[in-house]
Amino acid sequence: MGVVMVEDAIIFLQNKPALQAFGGFSVFFYGLGVAVYAFEGIGMILPLESEAKNKENFGKVLALCMAFIALIYGSFGVLGYFAFGEETKEIITTNFGQGLVLLRDCF
Repeated sequence: MGVVMVEDAIIFLQNKPALQAFGGFSVFFYGLGVAVYAFEGIGMILPLESEAKNKENFGKVLALCMAFIALIYGSFGVLGYFAFGEETKEIITTNFGQGLVLLRDCF
């Protein structure tokens, strides 16, 4: 993820494509669906809490971890959109050409 995010930032700084802030409700609901998918492992919370050594701090640790994961996923998506604008593809690495770090033609 870090490599892709760095490549996104470099491409954005070089090209600076025109960006649309909000694509309508269909795009919003699509993003909401992706966010729900990203947190589908939430069913593991109760078993983790029951096995936790310090149950009093579990909620704080869980909130911190969820916020961090949401920040990482959000940053990943935003940087991809900033780099490629409306031309962003579903699989972000297909937007990249051959570069120093990403040699996608080798795989």
